[in-house]
Amino acid sequence: MEKLWGRIAAVPADRVKTLEDGEVIQLSPFEIRAIATPGHASHHHVYHWDDSVFGGDIAGVRIGLGPPIPPFVPPELHIEQWHDSIAKIRALNARHLYLPHFGKIEGEVSDHLAALDERVDRWSEWLRDKIQASMKEDELRSAFATYEHDDLGMGSSVTNIEGLITDYETADPSRMAVSGAMRYWQKYHLDQISTEQSTLS
Repeated sequence: MEKLWGRIAAVPADRVKTLEDGEVIQLSPFEIRAIATPGHASHHHVYHWDDSVFGGDIAGVRIGLGPPIPPFVPPELHIEQWHDSIAKIRALNARHLYLPHFGKIEGEVSDHLAALDERVDRWSEWLRDKIQASMKEDELRSAFATYEHDDLGMGSSVTNIEGLITDYETADPSRMAVSGAMRYWQKYHLDQISTEQSTLS
């Protein structure tokens, strides 16, 4: 955390407010609406004002000229909710999207969200297939890192792809996706990864 953002200090309790879905915060001259967007985490919100959205992690990680990737992290990864949350953001028709990793996206918001949505599906299905094939967690971490790194390089105009991979691994380590995905598939779709179920099908 310190490497990415510096020293993190506690926020005084009287400055903390719990927000509900759809609640509006008045910060003159802005009215900022909090919108519940689970999938990355159950408590996740995005913040919408005028034609801008602060997307948080549900809107992906995007570094430089690299593609948007979904930070699959434990313990609360939920794929169906992630798709629903992307649809909520898309419905806002915002012209500007800001990410915590890192900054305002270049290009069309709709293109960014479409690429992210596709990757949520493809990565989760790839991980499901490896889990179903009984790949061990350590082996899966290595295999997924290779898969993600290859994905980052496909169609990229970045000349220093190794540097880009290092930056993505720093902001969103690929190893976290494995434990997040394993928990998701085991908790919500055990039937899809059960070897016994596959044998009987």
